[in-house]
Amino acid sequence: MEVSTIIQFLLALILVIAMMGGLALILKLVGGGRHIPMTKNKRLKIVEILPLDHKRRAILIQQDDQQHLLLLGQNSESVITTNIKPIKVPESKKGSKKENKDEK
Repeated sequence: MEVSTIIQFLLALILVIAMMGGLALILKLVGGGRHIPMTKNKRLKIVEILPLDHKRRAILIQQDDQQHLLLLGQNSESVITTNIKPIKVPESKKGSKKENKDEK
């Protein structure tokens, strides 16, 4: 092989890798087709996520006034508990952390 052929091959390889990286960056900035319009009346939200191990995690989601506990794995999903009532946190406890920080 000639040196010019090797240099041409390496330049083409660098160009292709740069184009792939640029496309990945553009897709990341645009959202990659996963853009969901923001609405004011969301009915579903994730309350808490708890990693159990490197393959599974427990997720607590809320739909309207009900919560559901899900177990998500790499190849499976399971509903653990449904129709959990959300816990109401008293207003005095919500503000107590902020008040303690202000006192210091």
